[in-house]
Amino acid sequence: MSKNNNKNWDDLVLFDNKGVRKVGEPKIRILKGGTFLFNVSLVQKAKLELHTHAALRYSKRNNAIVFEFLKKDTGQGTLKITQRTKEGKGNSSITSRSFFTINYLDLFDVKGKYAPVQENIPAIGNRWIIYLDEKDSE
Repeated sequence: MSKNNNKNWDDLVLFDNKGVRKVGEPKIRILKGGTFLFNVSLVQKAKLELHTHAALRYSKRNNAIVFEFLKKDTGQGTLKITQRTKEGKGNSSITSRSFFTINYLDLFDVKGKYAPVQENIPAIGNRWIIYLDEKDSE
């Protein structure tokens, strides 16, 4: 018990966690069935609630997958984004097992969690990218 009872405690504020949602770093998880799962943080940073489709590209040289999020279906090569969001709160996903097959990517080897980065790629612009050599430890 403290002997000093002259401390001023009038600045105490009760912590109220209602409505507080911790948003961490953007992550993309590749699931064994060929689904890309985008966490809440990426949904918010990439404004995925404003997009309905995505175009995916694979660079063998860089061992990277490039995501271009689109506001409409532009035809060949676009995939539907499944939105589990309400006002940007929730995750989203894309499923395309054939993307992995066409690019000779073994789902067993690439499944896991990745930290996407935004980079400017010459001729196509600013895109979200995951490097398959940089899988997060689970």
